[in-house]
This record gives sequence, structure tokens and C-alpha cells, in this order.
Amino acid sequence: MMYVLAMMNDSDGPLLIALAVAALVVILATSSNKKRPTIQADKAHTCRGCGTVHAGYANFCRRCGQRLD
Repeated sequence: MMYVLAMMNDSDGPLLIALAVAALVVILATSSNKKRPTIQADKAHTCRGCGTVHAGYANFCRRCGQRLD
């Protein structure tokens, strides 16, 4: 570890900071707690127009475009 620190130049400081910031951004962007709701049978919507079954969070039919109840 000391060898690595001894080999660093003064101009490496901003580069290391930029790499650390980039790594932090990637970690924060990929560690989101937002997940798509799971499809549950009791909350499923069935389109009256075409009979397509949709998840509980759907508002419109993906097949015919009719509004779901």
C-alpha cells in the first residue's frame, strides 16, 4: 500500500476524487428500493373488451386500450 501511495503524483488527486464520485453515483443509482409491484391474483384486472388480464396497478388495457375498472 505504501508503494502505491509513493507512486502517486500530485496531479493524481483530482483523478482519484473524480473516480470516487463516479463510483458513488453508480452505487446510488443501482441500489434503488423502488421495485415494480408484483402481480397478485386478487388485485388483477381483466379487460371487459378483450379479456386480457393485467396487474392491479394497470389503468388501461395494453391490448385494446380500454380503461380498466
